[in-house]
Amino acid sequence: MSPRAQLVLPPRGAIFNNAVPREKAKAGDRAQGVLDALAEHAHPFACCFDPWLDGTTDAEARVVLRVALDPGGAVRAAHVVPPSVLAEDTRTARCLAHVAATISFPASPSGKETVVKYPLRAIRGGSTTNDR
Repeated sequence: MSPRAQLVLPPRGAIFNNAVPREKAKAGDRAQGVLDALAEHAHPFACCFDPWLDGTTDAEARVVLRVALDPGGAVRAAHVVPPSVLAEDTRTARCLAHVAATISFPASPSGKETVVKYPLRAIRGGSTTNDR
C-alpha cells in the first residue's frame, strides 16, 4: 500500500547528542549508518502519517522523532518530541515510535549510548524526497 503522505527527509546535519566527539569522529562513526537506517524506513514512516491526514486539513506536519540507542545499536526508547502537531494524534506518534523501534542500527564505535533527534516533515501526496 502506498502512503498518502510524502515524507521529506532531513538534510545532512548534526542530529546526535553524543555519538562521537567531533574531534574524534572518523570513518568508524556510526552517524551515517544511523541516517541510512532511518532513511531506509521512509516508506513505513510515511504510512504512519495517514491517520494524521484523515484528521486534518493542514498541508504538512513537522515533527522531531527522538530515538535513544544503546551502545550495541538497539533502540531503548523512541517518541515524538513535544510540542508537536501530533499532540492530539497519538496513533501517528505511536506508529512513528514503533517503526523506529524495529530498525537495526549500527553499534557505537566508542561504546556510548546515543540519542538521535530526527526531524520528519510530511506533506500531502507524492513520494519521499530529500529536503534541500
